[in-house]
Amino acid sequence: MKNNGGRLEEDFVPTDATQERIRKRYPELDIDIEIDKFTGYWTENTTQRAIKANWQLAFINWCHNAVKFLGNAKKSESTVERRNKIVDSVIRHPVDNPFDAIAGERRRD
Repeated sequence: MKNNGGRLEEDFVPTDATQERIRKRYPELDIDIEIDKFTGYWTENTTQRAIKANWQLAFINWCHNAVKFLGNAKKSESTVERRNKIVDSVIRHPVDNPFDAIAGERRRD
């Protein structure tokens, strides 16, 4: 008989095996925070997408994506870094319109 799936139970907890699998593969990931985010998101989601056949697998996929997002966040420039670059650029290369520097345009000599 085919499992048509269902909604996430409010008391969902990934199995020990699932948690161990995630901890081994992604030691940098805070699994307790991800469990909270996952259960919060999926228990509040009322769309058709909130019906899953395998919630353990859905959680594993959630963690795969969380690691991607962590990696992108680490690679992206922080607001402070961006501000410092703009200030440095304007000081070293004064422009008539400082907003050009913000937009990433540089003065052409």
